[in-house]
Amino acid sequence: FQALNLQGRLKFLHGQNKRSEDGSALPPQLALFAISTPLQPPSILQIRTKNMIFRTKHKLDFTPLACDAKGKIVLGYTEAELQVCGTGYQFVHAADMLYCAENHVRMMKTGESGLTVFRLLTKENRWKWVQANARLVYKNGKPEYIIVTQRPLVDEEGGEHLRKRSMHLPFTFATGEALLYKSAYPLPGFPDPFQSKGKASKSKKTFHSHRGCSQKNGVDPSSLLGAVMQQDKAAY
Repeated sequence: FQALNLQGRLKFLHGQNKRSEDGSALPPQLALFAISTPLQPPSILQIRTKNMIFRTKHKLDFTPLACDAKGKIVLGYTEAELQVCGTGYQFVHAADMLYCAENHVRMMKTGESGLTVFRLLTKENRWKWVQANARLVYKNGKPEYIIVTQRPLVDEEGGEHLRKRSMHLPFTFATGEALLYKSAYPLPGFPDPFQSKGKASKSKKTFHSHRGCSQKNGVDPSSLLGAVMQQDKAAY
């Protein structure tokens, strides 16, 4: 939230020519005319991130279809690189996947996800915090695709949102302790990518990235676990 100073006055809005249900003319309505200014001038970083708002287009399961020019600058990918196997969750930080999936379900029910703050993997293998709002686009009364408007955030803003989120969820999902699993987890032949802290060094040696569209070890690449398996361990 931005703290603002508002200064103005109430004035009558003339010329609206609005009428009541019986056809009689309604009197002019009062409206607030005001000038609002930030209490603190925006930083250079804030100005820069506001100028880098970008949009992406997705299938209903969130598979990327297109990205505008600013998005290609922020994330570093070409459209062909974004259109890889999976639902697009392979570009989302494992600690944010369940949170994003919850808002994804909300959007499918209501048409809009609401503001969602999470981390996206850039081509440089770094995590970029974004504030996004996804909405359904309909054709002939049926949902056709998803348009997501995203604003890059500085790390401090993202960290603050993560702290607020952890107050509402039963787990923080912040350090990889939450398991994204199937009923037969752990899977045969696949090492646990989220070992306990005591086994962290062993985990780093055994966790390998898996790319491609085939179901390896019986894992659906469009599942959240499949998305994690497609990610490069170096990103974490």
